[in-house]
Amino acid sequence: MQNGIFNSFAELMSKIREYEKAANSNFRISHSCKLPESHAAYSRIKYRYIYFACVHAGRYSGKKSNRKTKSLKFGCKARFSAVEFGGELHVKSVYLVHNHICNRMLVSAYPKFRRFEGAAGQGLLNMIAHIRPSAGRLKVYLRNSFGINYKMKDLANMRRRILRTDPSAMGMTEALQNMKGGSLSDYLYGKEGMEAMCFTTPALKSMFAQYAKVVQMDGTYRTNRHGFVLYHIVITDK
Repeated sequence: MQNGIFNSFAELMSKIREYEKAANSNFRISHSCKLPESHAAYSRIKYRYIYFACVHAGRYSGKKSNRKTKSLKFGCKARFSAVEFGGELHVKSVYLVHNHICNRMLVSAYPKFRRFEGAAGQGLLNMIAHIRPSAGRLKVYLRNSFGINYKMKDLANMRRRILRTDPSAMGMTEALQNMKGGSLSDYLYGKEGMEAMCFTTPALKSMFAQYAKVVQMDGTYRTNRHGFVLYHIVITDK
């Protein structure tokens, strides 16, 4: 990277992506200044200068805080810059020493589930969206299943993002409204006929047995302002 010279912005970004994959790290553009459109090299270069920083870098002084942060901020100082000179982009001021462990699971943004791929990624999404485990239980599951020791703040943010954006994860108010109309059996089976998110108490467990065999009852629960307790019930046909 040091003293690298690139003929276009696309060529520079391609090289950066190759480096990120090899070094298990991600960089973002923290600051930049574009060339005027009248510049001869604007179509290729686009920028007068670009500053790249590790995604785990702390926010810069005077920069507005971003509530939708894509990664935990460790105050990492790994960085480099690219400056336009003679119609080319020259890489300067390269510092690639990170203050955190670099691995593929830590560099990705939350919406990509730390780059869990295939069945593992889909399984994690389904588990959080439908079972809604607490951050503590999720931490134990990921450590035992994948050997990854996440920070609690990281897990809480990941869980919050999925539950807010997943249309299949109903909120408490919506679930209560759905239970007011129709029969309980229709609500339990729904379209899939296998899983249901229900408000109940242990005393009502026998009530569900009228419609299906209860094969699993998750112990994680919480109460809302109406005093209802949230449980996740997994059911199968009798």
